[in-house]
Formats: sequence, structure tokens, C-alpha cells
Amino acid sequence: MSNFVVPDSVGGLVWASSPYSKFFLLTGFVVPSGTAYLILTVKTGYTDPSESALVIINGTTIGTIDPRPWTNHFAIDLETMIFVFDNSVLSGFPYGPVNNLQLVLQGNLADPYNYLLVGDAICHYQ
Repeated sequence: MSNFVVPDSVGGLVWASSPYSKFFLLTGFVVPSGTAYLILTVKTGYTDPSESALVIINGTTIGTIDPRPWTNHFAIDLETMIFVFDNSVLSGFPYGPVNNLQLVLQGNLADPYNYLLVGDAICHYQ
């Protein structure tokens, strides 16, 4: 059986002066040895892979958001990314029952094209 929580149902623009950090609580029992999945919908302004944003839960990096540049300038076509990680990352010390999802930009933060457009975020866990 899988549980899920929606840390962010709205999303927003992430750039140097507007960092992304969402706190969320888990519902139900977490199996320490289980697998969890974070599903994000994103689009990036950056095109350089060295600027890939970090995806962090409770201080542990679970992946990066590679460049996903705009291909359709007439619609917001966010792309879905799935990050697989160990359940032990969730509700870990020092956060207790509260979890913290962060998206951290890398590279030249003064570049106006170094941004993320984030849709919803969903975390599935066992």
C-alpha cells in the first residue's frame, strides 16, 4: 500500500530572490526500508547542465533538475520529473515529523534566465 502527500499544489517561480522551501507532514506509517517517489512538474529558464537545480528533502539531495527549456512559447507545458529515494530520508533528524522540500538553484544566480517554474509536487511513500 502506498501513501501520498501533496507538499505543493500551486507551485510558483523559483529564482535567486525567491527560494523554494515547502514543509509537509506525512499521513500514515512510513516503512523505513521502503521506497519513496517525488513527482514534480517543472520548466527551466537555464539551459546549461552545470546550473541544474538541486532537489533536497530534509537536507539530503535526492536529485537534480536538468535543463528543461521552453519549446512551446504559446503554452505553459511543464514537464514531469520523478525522483526515487529511500523512505529513510522522510521525517528524519533534525526535522521530526515535519519534512522540508527545497529546490536550490546553482550557477550564476544573477543570470535572469536562471530560474525554475514549478507546478505541483507530490510525494508517494510506503
